[in-house]
Amino acid sequence: MAMRTASPWWLSALFAVGLAGLLVGERALPHLELVRVLCSGGGMFLVLLVTGLRLFTTLNTRGDRRRVERALLWCQLGVLGALLLYLLTSDFGRGLVGADALTGDALERYLVPLQVLWAVAMGVSLVPMLMIELSLGTARRTRLSLRDIRSSEVAQEAVEAFRVRESGAAGLSVAFAAALLMVTCNVAEQRNIRRDLSYFKTSSPGESTIRIAQSPPAAVRVMMFLPAVSTVKSEVRGYMESLVAAGGRIQLEDHDLYASAEEAKDFRVSSEGTIVFAHDGKVEKIHLTVDPANAGDLAARSQLREFDSMVNRALLKVVRPRRKAYITAGHGEMSDEENRWGHSGGPEITLLESALSALNYTVEPLGLMDGLGDGVPDDASLVLVLAPRAPLTDAELVALDEYLDGGGKLLFVLDPDSQASLGVLESRLGVRFLPEPITDDRSFVPRARNPTDHRIIRTDRVSSHASVSSIASGVGRGMLFIESGSLEPVDLSRKDGTRREFTVRSSQQAFADMNDNYMFDGLSEKRQMYPLVAAIERRASVATAAPAPAGGAEAEDDPEAASERARARLLAEAEASASSMRALVFSDADIFLDIHQSQWPRISLLIADSLKWLGGEEYLAGEIESERDVLIEHARSEDALWFYATLVGAPLLVLGFGVWFGWWRRQRTQRRPS
Repeated sequence: MAMRTASPWWLSALFAVGLAGLLVGERALPHLELVRVLCSGGGMFLVLLVTGLRLFTTLNTRGDRRRVERALLWCQLGVLGALLLYLLTSDFGRGLVGADALTGDALERYLVPLQVLWAVAMGVSLVPMLMIELSLGTARRTRLSLRDIRSSEVAQEAVEAFRVRESGAAGLSVAFAAALLMVTCNVAEQRNIRRDLSYFKTSSPGESTIRIAQSPPAAVRVMMFLPAVSTVKSEVRGYMESLVAAGGRIQLEDHDLYASAEEAKDFRVSSEGTIVFAHDGKVEKIHLTVDPANAGDLAARSQLREFDSMVNRALLKVVRPRRKAYITAGHGEMSDEENRWGHSGGPEITLLESALSALNYTVEPLGLMDGLGDGVPDDASLVLVLAPRAPLTDAELVALDEYLDGGGKLLFVLDPDSQASLGVLESRLGVRFLPEPITDDRSFVPRARNPTDHRIIRTDRVSSHASVSSIASGVGRGMLFIESGSLEPVDLSRKDGTRREFTVRSSQQAFADMNDNYMFDGLSEKRQMYPLVAAIERRASVATAAPAPAGGAEAEDDPEAASERARARLLAEAEASASSMRALVFSDADIFLDIHQSQWPRISLLIADSLKWLGGEEYLAGEIESERDVLIEHARSEDALWFYATLVGAPLLVLGFGVWFGWWRRQRTQRRPS
């Protein structure tokens, strides 16, 4: 019976079966010794047998039939070469070439090139072989007969060698393209460099988070219980690696919920998507929404937009010691549950309370019934007076004065709607509260589109003080104050080194609305910059000199030693700050309400930096990255600019283009020869 080729189609199928046996024995079931020997041994026998038969058919044919057999033989020899390279990566093969003693980076440098080479060789051999077999088909290729191979009649059987060669070349091109992609992906993984070119920077930690991660003396364990194949995991790992690269003391660990059952039990992890932060006996967890059935889906996308904020809070709770903050009560403060500062519908300052909790403060009320008249408790790290509607008693103000004299920390919030004042604290703090509402009819945020909007003032008059560092870095975007009073300086009663600085002022065109008509009256009112926030500090005398490096100039050049010295100086300054008397006085209480913090995130930055400065941890201040979409508010002047730009500017642009185009056409016509 005549044959188109000397070898049948099932010879290549046997070759594939042999390779499948090798795959099962070497990769799928290598731990079962008997199965491995049977599968690998049987597979290798089939591969060698088929290659030998292919060599025989090649030598005993001629013409186009020999060319086809030779092409298939070269493919099979390429597979054998790939298997030889694979053998050199095994323990047995490494022993043959004397590479069995290699470890670490040396072993990786030996294995990686061989692994890439054998995979490429296997691909560029098998893909052309498959394409050739598909081109030949199975018709009239069913028998392997020595008599038919040597028959002169069969030798004249036509074989389309050109089509076979083109199919093999096409397969070789596909294989080389796949090999290039594989090598490129390997190089990209080894030389992975992340660059965040998006407007929002969720993949990079914020300045505040970096400083917090740099502060602990020992590394913080970060255990990620995330699915092995997950877009969420790649995003989280990229963020954490950026944090480590920025100098963060982070020990990053990957864990599987089931393979790491002991760790999951110790840290009470019950579901995938949990990230555990552990340091000095304290544990904090972040829970991301990860769908186990579809690990590649970014079910946690909304959480990842705020991931830097989540990590910031978790790190603060495990790195920062637990402290106690007292909020005065009994005077109609914003924190008073029974009289929530004139607002109904539940709590209004939960974001402020969350900011205190994130800084590891436990919050307790402090009023006359709690002993404020006798003095501030010794365990108070911070005292907050949040816009009391009724004045504090003289005994309470004296207690706060004594607390400050001993190096206390005080946040005093006042408001034009409040009847309270600083009282005896004025002389210690060097400021007096003026309740006349500050109004600005030129730089304001339009809401109701009537004169009441003039009380929602914008200002970019921010100092370089540490308590306003985050908003000072983006002065062009401005700061918002709502129904604010103002402060005026008074003489400090004590010459003990107390310093006062007004950190935020109104714009130059603002005025105090003396007659409460929302409009500027030139006779009784004056446009000027009004102080809105004051920072008062009396520094403690604590040595801040860092120890000299051991080892002379060589140690001075060591980046790690330099980083350690910088950290020592930072901690010494933090110790001095913690022992200092510090106070902040705000002339506006509305900015502490949730509704305004939600609509104007820069208020949250101001409050967070203020609390950090009061706690002596201004080195932790900085911007926290977020991808959350926020409402863009325009001042009236900006609205007017956009209005006229669209109403007049766009038509003028079109008109100008038309005039220029007409002039250009006339000039072109005049230049033409008649």
